Amino acid sequence: MSVVDWQVLTAYPMTSLVPDGARQRLRWFLKVKPGGTVEDLLTGTESSGLFVELLCTDPLVVCPPFC
Repeated sequence: MSVVDWQVLTAYPMTSLVPDGARQRLRWFLKVKPGGTVEDLLTGTESSGLFVELLCTDPLVVCPPFC
C-alpha cells in the first residue's frame, strides 16, 4: 500500500514504513488462513484483519471529522 498526502500514524500488524518518493509505503508479508485469520509471516503474529490509521496532510483537502 502506498499513500501520498496522508501520514501513517499506526498500522497493525506492526510493519515498517518505507520511503517511496513523496509517499510512505507499508509492506506486509501475510498469509490468510481459513476463517479469515491473517498471519504476518515475518513475526508470526495472527490477527483478524489489517488496521491502518492515517492523517490527511494535504491542506487543500477537507477531511471530515470521525466520531
